[in-house]
Amino acid sequence: MVKKWFPGLFLVFLCVSFSYSQNSRSQNETSWEYLEISVVDNACSSRSYTCRHYHYFNSGVRFDGPASVDWINKSGWELANVMSNEGFLNGLLFRRAFNKERTEKEIEWLKTELDKERQTIKETKPVSDLVDLDRLEAIRKLDDFDKSEEARLRTALEKINNLPLKIISVSSDAASTDYSRVGAELVLDGTSIFLKDGNKYRSLEVDKYFKETVKQILDGLNVSSNSTINSNVQGISNGAFKPEIGKFSFSGNGVTLKVSVIVNYQNRQNIVAQGWIYGKWTTNPQ
Repeated sequence: MVKKWFPGLFLVFLCVSFSYSQNSRSQNETSWEYLEISVVDNACSSRSYTCRHYHYFNSGVRFDGPASVDWINKSGWELANVMSNEGFLNGLLFRRAFNKERTEKEIEWLKTELDKERQTIKETKPVSDLVDLDRLEAIRKLDDFDKSEEARLRTALEKINNLPLKIISVSSDAASTDYSRVGAELVLDGTSIFLKDGNKYRSLEVDKYFKETVKQILDGLNVSSNSTINSNVQGISNGAFKPEIGKFSFSGNGVTLKVSVIVNYQNRQNIVAQGWIYGKWTTNPQ
């Protein structure tokens, strides 16, 4: 069954398709930025605030929320691709000429709008004083499940002691006790490994290190990856990709890891590699 929010996106699709077909600029002449808006698993479930997933490719910013998509066509985005799964529309990919300042302002505005909608949902009063005990028990079970998943992942991460690994956050946001939806943000300190002659490093060495250490982490967690391990080192180096630590977000069920490699220079943590890895438990971590 197609999600309820697709009619809105379909209207956007009709509007932007025309502008896209009229656009004759060569991609080689324009520096593009991309935005993916896709379905979040179990969207608008009992948690009721994760309806769409927003992914700004160039800046690496991701977040979930129920905000309207009417603003897309007015913000210069044009349709680049339509994503589907087994015949069902499950996401749209937009592009526009890259403008760093415009994108940063748009991201902050959109996050503000999402926070407003979440707060409105939380403050919505029930239509009566009736208490559904089954629903309350289900909520408690889900909370207990989330706590258990968080502890499970944290314990497994803490056992990986052969890497300069720092755990920034561990969280779980399952929509059902039948499916795990757990993740962690991790930072690897590569200062002593990569920083040479005061302020120099090699991105190819960082990229190799990132991929190798991520594989070690996945093996230590007993997690099989279903995504490409991408360090984004070139994008970070040339300024097209703006990484940040914090603001972790999930991408569907399973295990989500956000991994960054940093080097400390002039009393500042400089991110030289960052990527998101998605997978699933293969066995229970011991």
